[in-house]
Amino acid sequence: MEINEIKQHIKTGEFQPFYIFYGEESAIMKIYIKMMAEKGGYEISYVDSLVDLMSGARTKSLIKKLHLYIIMDDKEFLTNEKMWSKFTGLKDSIVIFYYTSADKRLKFWKNYKDRAVEFAKLSEPVLMKYIKKEFPFNDASCKLLIDACNGDYGRILLEIDKVKAYCQAEKVKADWALSKLIEEGVIYREPYDAIFDFASAVLERNVMKSINLLEQAYGVNEANLTLLSVLYNNFKTLLQLQSAKDYSGLGINPFIVNKVKAYKGNYTNGEILHAMRVIRFCEKGIKQGTMPDEHSVYYVLANVM
Repeated sequence: MEINEIKQHIKTGEFQPFYIFYGEESAIMKIYIKMMAEKGGYEISYVDSLVDLMSGARTKSLIKKLHLYIIMDDKEFLTNEKMWSKFTGLKDSIVIFYYTSADKRLKFWKNYKDRAVEFAKLSEPVLMKYIKKEFPFNDASCKLLIDACNGDYGRILLEIDKVKAYCQAEKVKADWALSKLIEEGVIYREPYDAIFDFASAVLERNVMKSINLLEQAYGVNEANLTLLSVLYNNFKTLLQLQSAKDYSGLGINPFIVNKVKAYKGNYTNGEILHAMRVIRFCEKGIKQGTMPDEHSVYYVLANVM
């Protein structure tokens, strides 16, 4: 079954006795469930399993109102084939089985392929459209928020609430507020290999951004020696760019030149040489056991920035 069929059921108010929803996008699923409940005048109730629902449905207290029952990840219904033929629905109620994931190789999914509805992650253009309805972000900010939330619409809505509150409290614009909250780690980003962004933040002399990106790098288990090596090479490149009038004869990758030259003037040549010495001191200390590995990069930040 496709989501468009659910839309048609909501439009007409003619619902099937039960549905099977699955997929990552739980926020959109909840929106559809709410629309179904409002259209049919159903009260939403969560039940642990179909067995509990069937035993409870025999009591008068459960049948006084129209209900839309939601059953999360019912493993017994997933594997007990005898239940499939016995359960056809409840009178005057809707049952929605929700599974967070689906192994299409299982007989269950083949049996209910005409009743199962997938709520997959929304595409970037659709997410951007929804985000702009919530708050006046520009396109770049929408993409930044989508990336920070890994395309999870439920998380996006929660983070937008943070931005709204910050904008109201500080009287700032939405795009600036979003960038600031991400930079300071208030809006959580999924860990990613931020090693080069981290090096750029250090050259920028942005302490909070550097620490946040360092934590991102640690989130994917980046080694301290690798971080120090990249940082050393970036400082070395910056020193070369600040000392030379013509970059063409330096033999540096043009991509690296374009990435580093934006930070010219943030450090004096003397400060850069000091930074390189501190980094080498830490690298040597790690290898000789005189510098705790977990403190090394923080030591560099404290002595360089």
